[in-house]
Amino acid sequence: MSKTFDELIKLLNEKGDIPDQEAEKVIKEHGPLTDEEKSKLAAAIKEKKDKQAAEKKEEKKPEEKAEEKKPETEKKEAEPEEKKPEEKKEEKEEKKEETGKTEDIGEVSMEDYLNALSTLDSQDVSAEEKARAQKIKEKFESQ
Repeated sequence: MSKTFDELIKLLNEKGDIPDQEAEKVIKEHGPLTDEEKSKLAAAIKEKKDKQAAEKKEEKKPEEKAEEKKPETEKKEAEPEEKKPEEKKEEKEEKKEETGKTEDIGEVSMEDYLNALSTLDSQDVSAEEKARAQKIKEKFESQ
């Protein structure tokens, strides 16, 4: 693997995420990633996020148990939970897909770019998803 890949994995392990500015800096310093490295990095990011989500879920379990003990009427009256940033992002993407406004793609993060590359490499996605992923890829590469 390249020095760029190693540095980005190191950042991911240290910070739990790869900030866009730091990723761009590393890429400028050590050169671009190969397609294989992009796929592996995208998988590593997804794995890290899944692990973090599982840890958060574990932290919430005591709260959930307390809520389970409440009668059904109290559960209904409880305030709805705020949506997680991931859910908000997914809803945003779904709205864009529903309206067909792919021109609304704003600034594309490194994570979005890597996810788009994974989508493009996948055989199990629709033509619409591939088209959207291609636009994200092009937008990121033109930034």
